Amino acid sequence: MVYFVTGASGFVGSALVRKMVARGDRIRALCRGPAVLPEGVEVVQGDLLDVDSLRAAMSGCQRVFHLAAHAKAGGPVETYERVNVRGTQHIFEVARSMGCERVVATSTAATLGPSGASVHTEADVHDGPWFTPYEETKRRAEEVALSSGIAVLVHPSRVYGPGPLTQSNALTRLIRLYRRGFFRLKLGQGQSIGNYVFVDDVADGHLQAMEHGCTGERYLLGGENATLSELLDAIGTASGRHRRVMGVPTRWVRGLARLEETRASWMGSEPAISADHVDRFSANYAFCIDKARRDLGYTPRPLSRGLSETLAWLDA
Repeated sequence: MVYFVTGASGFVGSALVRKMVARGDRIRALCRGPAVLPEGVEVVQGDLLDVDSLRAAMSGCQRVFHLAAHAKAGGPVETYERVNVRGTQHIFEVARSMGCERVVATSTAATLGPSGASVHTEADVHDGPWFTPYEETKRRAEEVALSSGIAVLVHPSRVYGPGPLTQSNALTRLIRLYRRGFFRLKLGQGQSIGNYVFVDDVADGHLQAMEHGCTGERYLLGGENATLSELLDAIGTASGRHRRVMGVPTRWVRGLARLEETRASWMGSEPAISADHVDRFSANYAFCIDKARRDLGYTPRPLSRGLSETLAWLDA
């Protein structure tokens, strides 16, 4: 069996591919340009927006992992639309026409919306308003996937761990800053709740969704719920270096983010932080992963262990 993978060079995608190579899977990875992937992975050039290149690349593949997406902060809304919605549409059009039996499509837990004082499950699908165009277009991509009849959707929460220190791995960058003593400010009093999951567990969840997931179903691939202050305390315990972190009013951080957006626009670069992301990370995102545990056999490691493994990787 040949697996077709998009986004194989990304944070979660690279962890998934490593596990697949280790178990001896045949993998064909779609890349827009040169990419460094493990030995044994067949790299094919193509683009989500080029249907002909997708047909050539997907020929002979029986199963698909679709992880590629535009998730970077800032940039034209049209880019999110093209890559996340139209690109997903093309993947499923080609997969169906080529007779692929199953596609595991990677969305995000953020499409389930802020949880407020409750804990969200897969049943809590959100229809707006949205903090970022990424969330909105990923929600629309889910609708495309679910209409195909061959999709299994997975929703990772906030992922951290070894891997490229890109915007997708911003949480590991935060862990590194805290360990070095450079993370000294937090939003408000640090009471907003997030759900944090180790990258290898998310990769395992993808494989389990491919083998055991039901088409047309959603599965949350999360870990532990914790406030930002609890997360920082856990990093301090794992690193043996507790830092004093001061709370900053959210409105101040939002104002700084607006300035950063203006600077990035002038420089033609991506902002390090956006006001939309400040608002998003000020909200609660608490999730229940019982469905994935029950149906997939998904067993993420405790936050303390994941942080220790991440710190060991950063120190290596």
